[in-house]
Amino acid sequence: MERYYCFTHHALQKRATKILGSWEEDKLCIRIELYKLTLVSMDPLDFDNQKLSQRDFSVKFSHMKQQLSNFGSDREYESLISEHLKSMGVPQDEHSSIAHSTFLVVEAAVTPVEAVVVGVIGSMNPSSLSI
Repeated sequence: MERYYCFTHHALQKRATKILGSWEEDKLCIRIELYKLTLVSMDPLDFDNQKLSQRDFSVKFSHMKQQLSNFGSDREYESLISEHLKSMGVPQDEHSSIAHSTFLVVEAAVTPVEAVVVGVIGSMNPSSLSI
């Protein structure tokens, strides 16, 4: 397995292909996508993203929102996110910050209908993520 030198991530709520939450079912879908960033040439703006894996899972929207508003973060959901990240090969030391970014998006979410999409990008070249 390749070792990555740098990781970066982003989380946002958007309508994602083939996964939708539901008000009736109180279901929020979360999608984690792992990408490998590769420089194509010596030009730092010439790079390629290759999707390595993707995980989709659902949580009870109202419960997660309540847990986050009571505690600011929640071990139950952090563990769930970490399990998915671990299965994708994301280093353990990245899990907490990725979970925190996910929690911020869930806290700001008004509706469970649009999914929370978390993009994780690993790079073999540390300078390629400073674009």
